[in-house]
Amino acid sequence: MTPADLRCDACGYTCSLIETPNPEQLTSAARHEAGHAVMRWVRGYPLSPVCIHADGSGLCTGQTPGLMIRHADLLLVAVAGPLAEVGLINAFPWS
Repeated sequence: MTPADLRCDACGYTCSLIETPNPEQLTSAARHEAGHAVMRWVRGYPLSPVCIHADGSGLCTGQTPGLMIRHADLLLVAVAGPLAEVGLINAFPWS
């Protein structure tokens, strides 16, 4: 790692901070990852850590060892991130 590298303590992701983080990019990543996390909770699965990184990337681990997730729920969790990011999360019939 170089002195400009940032390492996420929660997930281990490392990124280089070349410039000041773009607030719009960070907001977009936060919405996206929150969409995944909230859909997990709505579908009855435990919440998992969410990370937003200085380069605008993010991670919602969604891993619970030993827990089986139904395929339909996995699909809903996957699409919830992009839909939340662009503000369409309420336009989809989730039930």
